[in-house]
Amino acid sequence: MYPVYTTNAPQQHGPASQGSSAGRLICASGQIALDPATGEFVGGTVARQAMRALDNLQAVVESAGLELSDVVQVTLYLRDMDDLAVVDAIYELKFPQPCPARTVVEVSRLPCDALIQLDCMAIR
Repeated sequence: MYPVYTTNAPQQHGPASQGSSAGRLICASGQIALDPATGEFVGGTVARQAMRALDNLQAVVESAGLELSDVVQVTLYLRDMDDLAVVDAIYELKFPQPCPARTVVEVSRLPCDALIQLDCMAIR
């Protein structure tokens, strides 16, 4: 296993890397709306947070030499399932068809009290 690293996504806190590579499999750690340049949380609407989190996820995937079209599975964590339609509209802008498999989970709390977090798996 090898770590995946980029300055275009925020650094992970605690004992985790931005992603890991094992053979053809790339796993990206959960991304929230942190600005990679400042490390500051980008608050505001779920739409704003979703775009920043997806940009971060894309940066990790691309640092492994892949594209979002190589993503095969996404897990999406939402603080409020009522935000899913808004997140879906942004998600569809980022992921090409056919979209990867996806699991959506409503959670009680996320780091920085974020409204959204995503992680993914991609294949070379």
